Amino acid sequence: MHLRRIMHLRRIRNVPFSVPFSAAEMIYLVGTRHELQHTGAISKKRTAPKIVEKARRDFRSYLRDKVLELRPALVAEELSQDLLTYKNGRSIAGDVAKDLDIEHRLCDPGCEERKRLGIPFWPEPPPGKQGIMNLRSGRAIG
Repeated sequence: MHLRRIMHLRRIRNVPFSVPFSAAEMIYLVGTRHELQHTGAISKKRTAPKIVEKARRDFRSYLRDKVLELRPALVAEELSQDLLTYKNGRSIAGDVAKDLDIEHRLCDPGCEERKRLGIPFWPEPPPGKQGIMNLRSGRAIG
């Protein structure tokens, strides 16, 4: 997840990334396992649900503390509404941002945009495979 004035400098400011910027325009990154980003269904084959639920609570608390400390203008994350709908969940970062009155954006392309761009996506496994596809290995995981 990206915290604090997320800017695509080339598009918004029309300057190359190599140009230094002030601390007021800092980009903060918070990395986590994708399964911790949302409140949706947990893959029981991969992880014990109680462990994931605790990790999600810890992540929510950590992110809330960081947002309060850094006061970002925007919280953005690599997640799509299609995945949230599929998992029947909400974005934890989105919930934190809403609670703290900070703008939130989902930045991962949805299924239709991925299809249009030729990017593999999870609900449509390759021919001969079933379930959700692991994009790195190309193997079905669900």
